[in-house]
Amino acid sequence: MDKLEQNHEANSAERKTLPRTVIILSFVSFFNDFASDIVVPLIPILLATVLAAGPVVLGLVEGVADALASFLKLWSGRRSDLMYGRRTDCSRLYSETFAR
Repeated sequence: MDKLEQNHEANSAERKTLPRTVIILSFVSFFNDFASDIVVPLIPILLATVLAAGPVVLGLVEGVADALASFLKLWSGRRSDLMYGRRTDCSRLYSETFAR
């Protein structure tokens, strides 16, 4: 057995598995994303067939959903910047980079 094989066996023995919580959360995230990708395209069909909504209502629902998502991203980003001071850190790092 040469030195390369010994190193490989030593590295294999030292590897640790992921914690059980990480594995469970990975599966939960995967199935949540999968379910969302399946359900979201069905919403316009539900609105048009079951609720007899016209194209204007479908457009309004989609517009409100997109606007709400954009405002929540804006609000959560601003809140994160204020709580953790990330904006000042990023601004300082960018200014240091460009100053060189």
